Amino acid sequence: MTAPLQLVIKDINRTESISSFIKERFARLRRLLPHITHGRVVLSKPHRSKRQGNGYRLGITLALPSNTLVVEAREEPNLFSAIAKGFKILERRLKTEHAKRSAHPPGLHPHTAPV
Repeated sequence: MTAPLQLVIKDINRTESISSFIKERFARLRRLLPHITHGRVVLSKPHRSKRQGNGYRLGITLALPSNTLVVEAREEPNLFSAIAKGFKILERRLKTEHAKRSAHPPGLHPHTAPV
């Protein structure tokens, strides 16, 4: 089952390169964890003054059968680096979640393991 991806782009011109880059990164996450049930990516450019700068903001919500992971990436001046950093943070979080699950079998607490 392929997980649907909802892509929301606010205040930025949607181009094929942006969409394909996000879809490639999402496909990479799906290879890492095939149980993804839904994904939502929100890419926006907040309105700022000249002094505060104009950065891009990325939010990713990933629904898994057991829980939901949410990542809000910091503002980045480069659009593609904002996307890459947001997905990299989510990838690290997925790896730690996977490591936690594989370290302890479900239903067996480490303190109550049979001796």
